[in-house]
Amino acid sequence: MKEAIFNAYLKKIQINNKKDNRDSYQNITIQLEDVFISDHDFAILKNISSDRVRVKIRQDSSQLSLEDINEEREKNRREKYKIL
Repeated sequence: MKEAIFNAYLKKIQINNKKDNRDSYQNITIQLEDVFISDHDFAILKNISSDRVRVKIRQDSSQLSLEDINEEREKNRREKYKIL
């Protein structure tokens, strides 16, 4: 699975819990503003067509540049393919 990593400010998070006669489920809507994304990550993000995706949101205490994001991506890639 390809990952798209980017920085953004959260504008709004809306969580709706719904329940019908048979099932219950959640719908989460996240609005972002001031998105900083590289061309590479934008291309990956545009091509995501799966019904299921994994989203990881973390609070960042410092401003990250696109270079920092690329370093983080390379670090994660090395960890993912690390030979034990």
